[in-house]
Amino acid sequence: MDIVFLPKEATVIPQVEQKQPKGRARMYLSIPSADYPEGVSAPLTGNCYQESIEVAEMFEKWHTFLHLPEQYALIGVYFDLVYARWMFLIESENIPLPTPGGMLPELVPSYVVSQDATVFPPTRTITLTDLKLIR
Repeated sequence: MDIVFLPKEATVIPQVEQKQPKGRARMYLSIPSADYPEGVSAPLTGNCYQESIEVAEMFEKWHTFLHLPEQYALIGVYFDLVYARWMFLIESENIPLPTPGGMLPELVPSYVVSQDATVFPPTRTITLTDLKLIR
């Protein structure tokens, strides 16, 4: 009895485009609670517990509030009770990848705040002028 091996049908494996990994950085914000975006409040001391929730609207509020350019994605929002400040995790192709075992760099924004008192109530304009990366 002869054994006949039939060729397998050729299967085409689609090429998967390799995406360049994006760099990440941390950014801190320490402002009075009266200046938080609408609907945002800091956790109360003594009422804090570890929790993780993903709320898309909250990320959009903070992204708009921080005036981040579109190429910078906000991927984490944390409140540091010890220093009473917010910490944001930012991801972008414009941020270099960290060295293995190294800390994430810090992204430091510079803003210009102007106020128009010719209208009532006075309007305040905030403009992001610079983003510096500190390693």
